[in-house]
Amino acid sequence: MGTGWYRLVTLLSLVNMYVLFRNPCRSSKYIILLVILIGVFTGVYLCAHSGSSSNEYAHWLSNDIVQPIPFVPPPTASPSDPSNVDKLQKSIADLHHVVTQYRAEQLHREKEVKHELQNKLEQLLGERLTSNEEVHRQEAWESQQKVLKDVECIVKKEMSAYRDEQEAQMQARNDLVNIKQDLGSLPLKVKGVVAEMMTQLTNSKEISSEMAPFHKWLLQHFVPRDSLPLLMQQLENEISANLRKLFGHLKDGAKNDFWSTVTKEEVLNIVHRSLKRFSEDKTGKFDFALESAGGAVINVRCSESYTSKAAIISFFGIPLMYQSQSPRIIIQPDMNPGNCWAFKGTHGFAVIRLSASVELTEFVMEHVPHALSPAGRIDSAPREFSVFGLQDENDEQGHLLGKYIFQEDGESLQTFPVQVINIPPYQIIELRILSNWGNPDYTCLYRFRAHGIRIEQL
Repeated sequence: MGTGWYRLVTLLSLVNMYVLFRNPCRSSKYIILLVILIGVFTGVYLCAHSGSSSNEYAHWLSNDIVQPIPFVPPPTASPSDPSNVDKLQKSIADLHHVVTQYRAEQLHREKEVKHELQNKLEQLLGERLTSNEEVHRQEAWESQQKVLKDVECIVKKEMSAYRDEQEAQMQARNDLVNIKQDLGSLPLKVKGVVAEMMTQLTNSKEISSEMAPFHKWLLQHFVPRDSLPLLMQQLENEISANLRKLFGHLKDGAKNDFWSTVTKEEVLNIVHRSLKRFSEDKTGKFDFALESAGGAVINVRCSESYTSKAAIISFFGIPLMYQSQSPRIIIQPDMNPGNCWAFKGTHGFAVIRLSASVELTEFVMEHVPHALSPAGRIDSAPREFSVFGLQDENDEQGHLLGKYIFQEDGESLQTFPVQVINIPPYQIIELRILSNWGNPDYTCLYRFRAHGIRIEQL
């Protein structure tokens, strides 16, 4: 409607200018025609917009947003009257004034409407933002509550663990106090137990069942002082009986001559020397290869240890570990049956570092005797072997010191002298086993000794 009125005013201004510059008598027809066209145009415009915007127009009028245009009555004078031009101009001026005033009011109303709409929009946006803030605030509060619950659970767990730890420490402290009290009274208890044991041991009639195994062990390893002379007399009688068996094939005269020349003291000296030599590693000489004295097996070349088929550790029938001895066993004094280094096949190597640089004189190889073998034979014993002196561990050639044969039917301990003279001192030697006495699967090596003179003593 504002645009229509703006166009109408523009048209009227053009008409006003046309009339001012034209003769009123000649243009009266045109003025009447123009007024009729304006009326027709206004009627058509109002009819076209009356149906579609009647409700809106009523709404605007009810809210005092749009004011109706004041009606200006058309001139009633005759068109041929000359004064009609002035009246028409005045009517047009009044109409222009009304239109201008209406436009000013309309602009003012539009500003007010825009202002009200802006306020309502800001209010709606504020309410929406307020609701969003409430949602965010609620979510933040819920998340804070959840975090607080988690922290509370963690604190409870930590406090529970701390209380358990404190209780454990108190219990440990109490246990330590009790142990300290027990340790304070322990010497008295030990003295009482020792006194009771000594009483029972001195009086064999009062030995309890608990002390019987200990008393038996003492009697097996120690001799009572009162029984020592009797045991010495029994040992002397046994030695005499063995000597009689040994020299029983001699004639009576020879026997008498022998027994007349051998005294009791000489026999005891022979026995004592034999026992002493047996206690001195059966040789009476220092073993420079002995592990406890500083010797070590540092290499076995390509020899592979032999493992038994029976596993010592298994899991649901699956073998996990097999029994096998280390090569170190050959320089240790334990000679129990089966306590040997077994390697596969008939060829084996062992590089030994002696406890000092030595001018070697002899080697000793020891094997379990036939009587202690479960099968009654020693076919796994070494047969041919050789010994080499090495300058260092990586020396693969070496200096041959001797080639020997261990006799199966000989003594369990056999000595082999060095076969080369004027040899330099060595600290590393290599034992090479070349064959055994018939066992195709493995060869057993129990004990190997190396004797000589230390280079510092030369």
